Amino acid sequence: MRGEHRRPTPHLGALAHDRNRYKDNPPDFYALGEQYPEFKQYLRNVDDARCRASLAWDDPFAVRELTKTLLLHDFGLRWDIPINRLCPPLPNRLNYLHWIEDLLAQANWNGKRQTHQKSTEVAVSGIDVGTGANCIYALLGATMSKWKFIATEIDPVSYECAKENITSNQLETLISIKQTHTDKLLLEPLEDEPPERKFDFVMCNPPFFDNMKEADTNPESSCMGSTNEMMFPGGEVAFIGNMISESEMLQNRILWFTSMVGKKSSLRKLLALLRGKQVKSTRTTEFFQGRTKRWGIAWTFSTDVMDDPTPKVLGKRKEAHRRQELSFQVPVKTQEGLFNVLSVLFIA
Repeated sequence: MRGEHRRPTPHLGALAHDRNRYKDNPPDFYALGEQYPEFKQYLRNVDDARCRASLAWDDPFAVRELTKTLLLHDFGLRWDIPINRLCPPLPNRLNYLHWIEDLLAQANWNGKRQTHQKSTEVAVSGIDVGTGANCIYALLGATMSKWKFIATEIDPVSYECAKENITSNQLETLISIKQTHTDKLLLEPLEDEPPERKFDFVMCNPPFFDNMKEADTNPESSCMGSTNEMMFPGGEVAFIGNMISESEMLQNRILWFTSMVGKKSSLRKLLALLRGKQVKSTRTTEFFQGRTKRWGIAWTFSTDVMDDPTPKVLGKRKEAHRRQELSFQVPVKTQEGLFNVLSVLFIA
């Protein structure tokens, strides 16, 4: 979640989700600059003859203006955030939402199966934990798929900003914003909801870091963000661990519990934690934004889900594939060569 705006490569290519609109059609900065003067001021290396331009990626104001321009141009959303709040990389956020669509298509819960196409059945309902000032997941999910959201936020400034982004786009009927006051990530916002109300998913972009010192020394933490957005005691493992604990109490009300993960080492710890619960199925994936990689984790207590159609990020099939790719050549015609082979196989 923190430091995601490293300078991206020109194309997401095969690394993006197949339905990501930017996968094979990256933003044309020059064309956007011609249409949006506020965005144009942040362009660099402008070549009018070839209609090309680049962006000042090291300028947080430029990055914010890019997200603001893309949301208006491609989704019709009017959006703004303070400069000291997290600015989301749009392609990455779309990857997460499309993955949620895939998860819903793998489940048959309460007699309904969703696809990435608009469903004619009961509307999809989700919870965005820690929506931030940007409220990006709820805004995109409501706009693209008419999903209903409860979006939560603990920071008062971010809460008011998210609320403004919702009302300025007339999405109050689809997005309910709730200000929370405790570390009960799911239990608190659901306290005043009817117990019979069920949700299809939870999504979350957790604080990655344990403390601000860790955030300040991280090479990928150059983006702006509030303390609540960047830090949580125990880091993302503790934050998502709280979600896992609460999910046991809400297993009959929520189908998929999901979160973004910033470190692969955290993913291993979280999967180990889930193995100690009564979870019926887990899913993992990778999210790519330029040269920055994030991971996704999902779990469910429902038995009404399909077998995972894709290999897990840390699954045995991937490990076996890596082992098959390992090859080397050594001399084996002499005793010395044979000894070297055995040393590599059994000693290294």
